Amino acid sequence: MVFIASTLSGRVTGRFGPRLPMVIGLAVGSAGLLGMILAGAATNYIFICPMLLAAGFGTAFTMPAMTNAVIENAPEERSGIALAVLNASRQVGVALLGSLISRRVSFVPGMHIAAGVAGGVFLIGCVLSFFAVQQGKIKAEI
Repeated sequence: MVFIASTLSGRVTGRFGPRLPMVIGLAVGSAGLLGMILAGAATNYIFICPMLLAAGFGTAFTMPAMTNAVIENAPEERSGIALAVLNASRQVGVALLGSLISRRVSFVPGMHIAAGVAGGVFLIGCVLSFFAVQQGKIKAEI
């Protein structure tokens, strides 16, 4: 899924700019993550797979466009710092979600909380991308 989504995202970003793939990717990823709240210990894999595919596709579809937006909008002399902040924030997010899962007695309640938080953050990112990213440029006031 990552190979397909990131390749497709690069083509869409090249043609339309980063806004469209960021909005679509974050919306699809949010749907997959929020859908995981419905999964339980006895849930059939056939039910879980579409949610995992949506979360993976959404994330992989978003990241090339997001990286492109950061590179295009950061001053040239600070592009390395901008990309480092982007990658560090992604890693911090993964670590925070992992801590939400590990702090529960069993996996499923922690997974529900982490999926809800991640899905909500993706949804907020989708809305912000829709309003802040326009035609390949991020508005200066954001």
